[in-house]
Amino acid sequence: MKVQISPPPAPVAAEVDMTVRVRFQFNVTPFIALQTVNAYLLMNVGHMVSADEPVTMLLNDGAFWQVPVFCAYPDLERREYLGDLLVDADSGAVMLRGSSFSSPEEIADRAEERYRSLTAPATGV
Repeated sequence: MKVQISPPPAPVAAEVDMTVRVRFQFNVTPFIALQTVNAYLLMNVGHMVSADEPVTMLLNDGAFWQVPVFCAYPDLERREYLGDLLVDADSGAVMLRGSSFSSPEEIADRAEERYRSLTAPATGV
């Protein structure tokens, strides 16, 4: 169940009080989600791609850690954000559905595209 709430029509600076109660099983900590995504990336994509600590939990037919994925470009001294992978907060499974990527190949392709965009010569007019 995904919940979206449209704001009620109200004048500027109107005060709104809303209470939401959600109940779910929580077995995976942010640190475990980070380790899980790093292992997934190493096994399925490569060594230049890694995760950062999740700071967001999504509630949509369950609870999911949103784990940011980065690619390191040592020769450019850069680390670039590529997107997010979701980790089920109950089972610890990496979920491609709902993530920024549909496959490990897409993660690798996005990392390659980002590298090409960073190394392409600037074209000035």
